[in-house]
Amino acid sequence: MTAHDVHHAGDVRTIVTRSPDGVHDQLVEIHGLAGRLEVPSSVMANDTLSLLAPGGETIEQGLLRPFASPHGGGFLPLAERLTCSHVRGIASRVQRIAERTGAPPLAVDPATLTPARISTHGWLPELGAARLGCVERLGIEPAWLVAQMQLSLYFAGALDAVELELTSERPLAIAGRILRRDRIRICGDRQRLTVVTPAGQLVLALTRIEPPGMRPVWAREVSDVIDVGSSAIAVRASNDWMLHWDTAAARGEACDDPARHLACVERAVSVLEAYVPSYYRWVAALMREVVPLRREAATPPRSQSFLIWPGQIHVSRASVAAMVGMLVHACTHQYFHLACWTGSLIKPGAPSPMERILLGYHAAANTLLAYRGLASSVGRCPDLDARELADHTARCAAQAASLGDGLEAHLAYLAPLGRDLYEPLRDCVAATR
Repeated sequence: MTAHDVHHAGDVRTIVTRSPDGVHDQLVEIHGLAGRLEVPSSVMANDTLSLLAPGGETIEQGLLRPFASPHGGGFLPLAERLTCSHVRGIASRVQRIAERTGAPPLAVDPATLTPARISTHGWLPELGAARLGCVERLGIEPAWLVAQMQLSLYFAGALDAVELELTSERPLAIAGRILRRDRIRICGDRQRLTVVTPAGQLVLALTRIEPPGMRPVWAREVSDVIDVGSSAIAVRASNDWMLHWDTAAARGEACDDPARHLACVERAVSVLEAYVPSYYRWVAALMREVVPLRREAATPPRSQSFLIWPGQIHVSRASVAAMVGMLVHACTHQYFHLACWTGSLIKPGAPSPMERILLGYHAAANTLLAYRGLASSVGRCPDLDARELADHTARCAAQAASLGDGLEAHLAYLAPLGRDLYEPLRDCVAATR
């Protein structure tokens, strides 16, 4: 790392670590967003533990080892179990709030939500919005909260139909976009969802798209659907949610040519699937939405992901080699965020940037391993230039080494769950040198 920018949001500090070429500038910034909501990360972490449903995961060392990297295996079953635990826990909290306030109840009993029913389909921005809606200091609106949770369950596949009438100024997260209307009616079945005004004016229409053997997405147009290799699809999304939930963050502008931009995303995913299938599965499992960002001339590529907004990544235009790195980096953060929702990674009293350093190392080291895996494809893959790939690999190696040194110097501050993420990954990096 060549520089550290420190930003202040109230009493919360966010550290931005910059790489020499800028390719991964914002990839280390992205986890501090709860602070920008003026909700300290400690509040969010403590609240998360209480959201785990009774009978859910036992929080003990070893639980998160599969999230260190895809090389150890087991990351997908764990992601399914933890996602279900959080969906069930947040739904239980919403149900209790509804009962206490007289709001309409959820259309499903949270106790019936199982990993087989939810899988990783529940790792969605809608779940993040509902989770934020449970935080009392942000102001709880029971009717809005129930509606947002219902939509989360509907898009996760736990509900076959949804019918809601809502009056609220708080925007709803709906399939990659934010809906701001005072009064709306939402009706959805297994094929189509519509949003109309009280006068019957159509506001939004979404169609369920589900290729055989893949999880579905809901989109306005087929052109919004992104092929994530041969086993998954994602949907083009907007970052307008940041105007409400994260007003202090740097919000990128939408790109002018999304079709060309997303074609590069698809090509980068296909390169991963062909040459580093372990990292293809890693990326495809939790990537739900992609926001294509404009990249100004002479500026480095940019990527973002957010602790509070699951499954969504933001990427600017880049070469295929750089896009591969950004996708691995940003999607690795999804596993880190899922880990943060589950328990504390850092012990109390640790130096303030410790969690950020662990976040950065986790993503940089996994990106390094993916690039090393691509080395054998040079000469066989026309999208990869040997010199560019070598440059990205060297920079990731330097970044991982620098962040790893910081962790080794304060290893005693890593909580058991933090060691789960760090130690197997450190050993894997050393073994593939």
